[in-house]
Amino acid sequence: MFESILDTVRSYGPKLTEAMITFLIGIVLIKVVLKLTKRWLKKGPMDEVTHVFMINIVKIFLWVILLIAVLGTADIIKPASMVAVLGAVGAALALALKDSLANFAGGISIMFHQPFAKGDVIDDLTVTGIVDHIDLLYTTVMTYDNKVVTIPNGKLANNTVINYTKLDLRRVDCCFGISYESDIPKAKELMLLLCKEFSPILSEPEPFAGVAAQNESSIAIDLKCWCKTEDYWTVKYYIEENVKNVFDKNDIIIPYNRVDVNIIKQTTN
Repeated sequence: MFESILDTVRSYGPKLTEAMITFLIGIVLIKVVLKLTKRWLKKGPMDEVTHVFMINIVKIFLWVILLIAVLGTADIIKPASMVAVLGAVGAALALALKDSLANFAGGISIMFHQPFAKGDVIDDLTVTGIVDHIDLLYTTVMTYDNKVVTIPNGKLANNTVINYTKLDLRRVDCCFGISYESDIPKAKELMLLLCKEFSPILSEPEPFAGVAAQNESSIAIDLKCWCKTEDYWTVKYYIEENVKNVFDKNDIIIPYNRVDVNIIKQTTN
């Protein structure tokens, strides 16, 4: 019995040595490939969150290949059988983790197509907030009232997402109602003058004011101007407040609903 064990060890000795050499060479190659991948990612346009994801994927892929190579070299299992087993396991996991895999695929899509990045203000038509973190399965958003919202990447990748801060410039749209008796050209002139006097509002593209609609009790006038994205709310609040003030000073009437209440006294006999 002892002799048979020795014979087995002798027969597997060269293969185990080859497997060990394959393993050591594989570790060195994995380190080299990961180092080159990190260097390549730093030179590319992808977000830092994508870097971590890509490195992890490459690492897992290389270790799986090395495991198959070592087991095949040691003649413990045939590479073809190993691939078949991995395929069967992968299919079972795909069925069991269907929703998670959808989120995973969504995370890959987001990281490669980059519809938004960390720090962007987004709106998925249910939540508006600042992107705090993009993970493989979920994206974390901080709302303006300091709530932490976790959104599945599958949802973000397959639905409409508005990115308010991806571009450098934004247009501020405001609408004001004035009475039919008010001077329309004067109202437009006052609105454009306000835009000219406020430095965060850009002169190019040029601000525009025009009649948008004739409502039952008012004339609606649109005011559209451009600013840097970070100045959007400053400009918005400035226009909304100061248009009212300048209209009051120049006899431009902003109509509002009024209710007249008449009290009728009844006499009793």
